Amino acid sequence: MRRNPHPNRTLVSILLCALVVPLGLGCHRPCNEDSIEIGDPYRNWQDIEVTPPTVEIEPLAAGTEQRIEVTVSNEGENDLEFDSVSLASWSDSSFQLDEATIPELLEPDEETVVAVDYTAGALIDRLAALDFRTNDPDEGRATVVLQGRSVQDSPHASLASPIIDFGFQYIDQEDRLQVQISNESADPFRITSIELVQSEAAPAFHLGCPGVPVANCTLETWNNLVAPDLLADEVTSEAPAVIEVVFLPTNLQEAGGLLQIATTDPQRPVLTGLLRGNADNGAGCTAPTIAIIGDPGPFGELTEPTDHLQVSVHVSDSEQPAHTLLVELFLADQLYADEFAGTDGNVAFDLIVDYHELPAGLHTFTLRVTDGCPKSNEATFVASVLQAPAPPTLDTDGDGWPAGDEQDCDDTNPDIYPHRVELFDDLDNDCDGAIDEGTEGWDNDCDGYCAHSSSCHGQGPAPGTGDDCTGLASEPFGDCDDSAADVDGDGIADGSEVFPGATESPDYRDQDCNGTVDEGTSLADDDGDGFNENGFSGGDRDCDDTNPQVFPGAIEWCNELDADCDGEVDNDCIDASPSPRIAGDLRGEDYLVPLGGETQVQVTAFSSDEALTYQWTADTGTFDSDVTDEPFATWIAPEAGAETADLIGGLASLAVDVTDSGGQRST
Repeated sequence: MRRNPHPNRTLVSILLCALVVPLGLGCHRPCNEDSIEIGDPYRNWQDIEVTPPTVEIEPLAAGTEQRIEVTVSNEGENDLEFDSVSLASWSDSSFQLDEATIPELLEPDEETVVAVDYTAGALIDRLAALDFRTNDPDEGRATVVLQGRSVQDSPHASLASPIIDFGFQYIDQEDRLQVQISNESADPFRITSIELVQSEAAPAFHLGCPGVPVANCTLETWNNLVAPDLLADEVTSEAPAVIEVVFLPTNLQEAGGLLQIATTDPQRPVLTGLLRGNADNGAGCTAPTIAIIGDPGPFGELTEPTDHLQVSVHVSDSEQPAHTLLVELFLADQLYADEFAGTDGNVAFDLIVDYHELPAGLHTFTLRVTDGCPKSNEATFVASVLQAPAPPTLDTDGDGWPAGDEQDCDDTNPDIYPHRVELFDDLDNDCDGAIDEGTEGWDNDCDGYCAHSSSCHGQGPAPGTGDDCTGLASEPFGDCDDSAADVDGDGIADGSEVFPGATESPDYRDQDCNGTVDEGTSLADDDGDGFNENGFSGGDRDCDDTNPQVFPGAIEWCNELDADCDGEVDNDCIDASPSPRIAGDLRGEDYLVPLGGETQVQVTAFSSDEALTYQWTADTGTFDSDVTDEPFATWIAPEAGAETADLIGGLASLAVDVTDSGGQRST
């Protein structure tokens, strides 16, 4: 290699200093030991060599670490001194130089290894340049280009539903739900830990061992039997992970907790699911069933005050044991008796006839069963008291009530008489002047809508409305909560704020009856990025729930948005389309070029834009016109002559402008 006669000259930025000297000048050998003729090709100075000149790391999953080793040697005959070894200022932070490996001096034929630690990022390639500044007279700045390829399709961990609601469950009864952790990307991730956060005084939620009762699945058992497979298996788009959670309440109070799942997804390192049980007065609770066993008896034989009315029923409930169900027996609205069912679900009533309460005629009894939600169900039967035959003209339909004012309002129908339980049948069963009140064909909570899909006869009254309601809607059907009860004690019917078209509120209820809970509120994850505005019970909050690219921990792109929700816009951001990056200085084949001679120079530039253009310039000489818009060019020194004699021993400065298709330029 031909040597630079100005060993103390430092090359600045990307300027390539090309010496212009004619061939044949100077001594063929040293003129003397103290005076070396400039351009003496026979003097060997210190000479740096780095290998490899370019390091390209294969695509790695985000978070993967790798050590890069660069060999540096001195191929010259003098000591190679290092002024500095550093990463270029524009280098990505995923590259970290191990300063303990930086040399100060290399003797002739000595070599060493300089190490850089790399941590793979997500979505974009990572670039760096390792610069060596030495006393090498030809190559005062040597550069190694480092390029980390990233897996372009980053993992996307998500819960099938961030709210895990068990509905109603009775004391000491298990309910199990499968919580699915999905991956919406082709790049897999792993689960690293799973934790339940809940009340220590009354823990109601447990990590479940499939097919094993909670009593036999302690946390230690779960860690030994279930956790190893969950933590070992990759979560892919085709193979989601499933965690079984068990709700086992110790009381009927509302229970809540958090299921926290740590993952290797760099953008969603922790998934949080909100656990709920026995919330909202038994939301999700099913009503118990009741069935009369046989015919009440004796039937039509109650003639003496000492006669007995006997009836047996069977009750059941899908969420609680039978012996916890309360069964009540009513005559019209008067409670006659109540009993808790046995463990087999059966209960029997034995009543003595009282003629003051049971006059002659047919009487409708109602049996009501109520669970802990509380929800109820009813069954009716008719018993006959034959104290004395009633004239048929007084009670035509045989329901025990004659026609007349404040009597039977329809003496042709045995299902209509005063105090009859109202049925949903488009009839005034209890003769109070209203049709189907208290049923699905009536607006019980005075919000303008009935529960039935096509029938609605009237309204209320309901708590908080007085005797007047606001009127029925133009299409008053489809109320998904028509309860007139005031369980929370606020003086307003619980169901009055729930009806088709209502404004959705962040309270875990479906106010507008569209089948989706809390959509458009701070509790819902409206953009599907795994975070909501409320933070799922104290977790990180989504600062823009309309943009799926904005959430806590997201990549902060340079796009004038606070993508990672840390309160700052574009801080430490990544430019998705940065200007071209130039690694090191321009490099030339020869650094000593005679007048009229030529040398090839080249530049290494990086950009996500493949349509880069190159514009070469020099303060003297010319470029070969055949190749000018490429990352390499041929520079031609001026021709020898009297007018160029003063260029001998001087420096020519060469530069290149690299421009992308968006007009961004680096020089």
